[in-house]
Amino acid sequence: MLANAVLKQEPKEMDIQPNANYAGLPCEGQPVEFVLEGRDVPIAGTYVEQTFRSRWSGYSVERVRAWRSAAVIDDSSRPAH
Repeated sequence: MLANAVLKQEPKEMDIQPNANYAGLPCEGQPVEFVLEGRDVPIAGTYVEQTFRSRWSGYSVERVRAWRSAAVIDDSSRPAH
């Protein structure tokens, strides 16, 4: 009976939005995590002016293999050091 079973979730690959024909791009200013073609590690950034921007650079939509919305951390809930 799967309905009553507690399922252990294994870590899964990034839940992605494929960029085929550019449908479903993020909203302007949306925090995102994205993966570049030929890479496997997501980069945190923002989608601005039709570009995926990270802390270090900007990447055209054509270079981005996949993206997902990034969780925004509320710094006010963190304890002060």
